[in-house]
Amino acid sequence: MKRTVLALALVGLLIPGAADAKKRQRNPDRDKDKPQHERALSMEQGTWQLGGSATVDVTTFGGETDFALRILPNAGYFVADKFEILGLADVAYVAEETYYSVGAGVKYHFDLKPSWFYLGAMASYGDWGYTTTDIGVMAGLLYPLARNVALDLGVRADMYMPEVGDNYYGGSLGYLGVQAYWR
Repeated sequence: MKRTVLALALVGLLIPGAADAKKRQRNPDRDKDKPQHERALSMEQGTWQLGGSATVDVTTFGGETDFALRILPNAGYFVADKFEILGLADVAYVAEETYYSVGAGVKYHFDLKPSWFYLGAMASYGDWGYTTTDIGVMAGLLYPLARNVALDLGVRADMYMPEVGDNYYGGSLGYLGVQAYWR
């Protein structure tokens, strides 16, 4: 009895896989003639994005250079084809202290088939031991890992404007992230 149930369960698992394999054989290039935006990473109006990145930043202030480990989760919505608005958070670990900020930004995407290049700008407000505003620019490459998931490789430059004291500047040595897209 146990062998019969096991054999039936095995056959039940194999039948859907075999049917899917036959479907792929009939049309192996089914996405070949579709426009890029239909093949991977939809950048059309109405698309949502969720992801984040991690980076090591270098900042220079008062002749001193510091390094910061930053985690930057973000979410976006495409208000027009290739044009995305973002909400973002920033968690930074600098000199054994943790700092937080929240902000918003925009990105414009350029189709490089199969990848996407983007340029963007952002602004955030937070507590870095004192209240500060951060304005930054970013550029990056989205490399599709799957139909709706991409590896995000980029760079970023920031200008920090603290409530007290002088402005200072920072930039990422490059960041690595993952982004997911859906409609």
